[in-house]
Amino acid sequence: MVEVKYRDVALTALYRGTRRMTLTYPILNRSRRILWVVTGSEKFEMLVRLRNKDATIPAGRIPGTIPFCMPTAQRRHNEHN
Repeated sequence: MVEVKYRDVALTALYRGTRRMTLTYPILNRSRRILWVVTGSEKFEMLVRLRNKDATIPAGRIPGTIPFCMPTAQRRHNEHN
């Protein structure tokens, strides 16, 4: 929802037969705290990019300190390396 600038919530395009509701940059930028919950070992590389504030991914464009909750992504990555 990169292009949405004047709404706090937006609907996504159809994805796997459903539309999803998502928060937009304006409300995320006004937030005092953001907790990213990441699950699945396949998301580990994206988590590294987010932690490094990679601005080429949407979540990487959110300013400030970002706490993470990664119950399985980190553990599974560690098991394979």
